[in-house]
Amino acid sequence: MNRKIIYLLTGGTGGHVIPTVSFGNYLVSMGFQCILITDKRGEKYTKNFLGKTKTINASHLSGGHLFNFFGLLKLLIGFFQSFLILLLNRPHFVVSFGSYASLPPSFSIKILKFFFNINFYIHEQNSIIGRANKFFFKTANIIFVNFNKNYDINHKYKHKIKVVGLPRINELNKKTNNLKIFDRNNKKFTIFLYGGSQGSIPLIKCFESLITRFNKTELDNISFIIQCPNFYLDELNKKMKNYKLDLITKDFFYNLSDILQNTDLVISRCGAGTISDIMFYKIPSILVPLSSAKDNHQYENANFLYKKKCAILLNQNNFDTLEAYNYFKKIFVGNNIRNEIKHKLGEETIVDTNKIILDLIKNEIK
Repeated sequence: MNRKIIYLLTGGTGGHVIPTVSFGNYLVSMGFQCILITDKRGEKYTKNFLGKTKTINASHLSGGHLFNFFGLLKLLIGFFQSFLILLLNRPHFVVSFGSYASLPPSFSIKILKFFFNINFYIHEQNSIIGRANKFFFKTANIIFVNFNKNYDINHKYKHKIKVVGLPRINELNKKTNNLKIFDRNNKKFTIFLYGGSQGSIPLIKCFESLITRFNKTELDNISFIIQCPNFYLDELNKKMKNYKLDLITKDFFYNLSDILQNTDLVISRCGAGTISDIMFYKIPSILVPLSSAKDNHQYENANFLYKKKCAILLNQNNFDTLEAYNYFKKIFVGNNIRNEIKHKLGEETIVDTNKIILDLIKNEIK
């Protein structure tokens, strides 16, 4: 076994893959050889990864009977693919960042640990621990978590919990695109609407109902940045044209750090990566959880900020435009409120997650 080789398991959405890529690139910078196992869907988010990538078959199981049948078949194929990869290389360290794509290689580790000395670690990014990760608690050496809270798990595993935050791409000082709306000599109040790596039409529909409450003076002093799925961009721009907004719309923003550094209010979904971004950049927010998210984890993620009075939490199916507008007004005119929220979020932010995780792994081995 090569103690300088670390395998990372991830896949599915950018919310899972991007933090994995961040940690993997940090490992490479520290002299480790890093190999990432993911599925075809997650592979598109690995273009900036500095290590090697292995692609396996995988699928979620949230469709009809026929979809789930082929999904199980893909997971089975993915198990044999990942088992062969791990058996041939026998890594000393493996870190799983979750998603359905991590299940086949995680099961492989569970079996291989009976024969080889493999140190296995789990990172849970959400504020509740998913069912898949719970299945591997006994196998894991350490369970890294994003949020500093009391997790509802069996007491015999609580000693494995370590609060580390969520790995992030280090772009705080990286300027990838100088947007004119961020000219500090004439910067307007900036509202950023985004729905994770996939975008969200229901979230945009909530915004379309909210915008009717703004008066002309307010609109003249606000810049709007909206992430919108590509197929809906033209329709959204047509609808917004009547309001004569200072508006930027795209299906995906690669210069996310530029935007978040200059955002005054976020309207967003509540994936772990989004909540982590809000905390890191200390932004007041209107949070609209995806109700169909597994284990209702988006609601629990949002509730973490709501309980700290750093955000409001609204239902997309019964979106209260008056509550959302009143919250905007408080942030728009109240520097004291914004500073109070920034202070509270600053207390929760864990900046150097990658270093913390690696140090914990090294100390645990020692």
